[in-house]
Amino acid sequence: MQHTEGFADKLMTMVENSAKEICERLCKSLRQSSKTPSFRSIPQRQCVLQLMGFFKDLRRIYFCEKPYKEVFEFFHNYAENRYKDGIPPHEAIYALIIIRRHIWLFTESHAPLLTGLDLRRSVESINKMIRIFDHGMYSVTEKYDEIYQSERPNLDELVKSSI
Repeated sequence: MQHTEGFADKLMTMVENSAKEICERLCKSLRQSSKTPSFRSIPQRQCVLQLMGFFKDLRRIYFCEKPYKEVFEFFHNYAENRYKDGIPPHEAIYALIIIRRHIWLFTESHAPLLTGLDLRRSVESINKMIRIFDHGMYSVTEKYDEIYQSERPNLDELVKSSI
């Protein structure tokens, strides 16, 4: 396991060292995708800064021994922030898919995979990242539902008062 963490650390460091470039590409993808039109309302600079913060925290979560609690907290926070930005849940989830895809493509095109063992470690690292994002997507839907449920009494009262 120690060897995998060392290899994962190299991959995460590569991503971190190129974070601005990756985040600019990601922001462009989010703003151009027909599946994430709400991201067009977020200024480019703000989008890039949010994504850079996302990557910084993702590294911390990635190396947690048992990241389950941290993953849910991290993605709940992501969901709250996207909700405040006016991003609907399906777009917030699709944004995570785009982010995950960009991480995969970046590491695949920049990772120095020289041996079969390196390839195996790379696959293990990517699989761990996929699991984090899978739990994260569940967490985002859970948080959006929680937000909607907390707002529902206000909506019910508004409807009653207008009748």
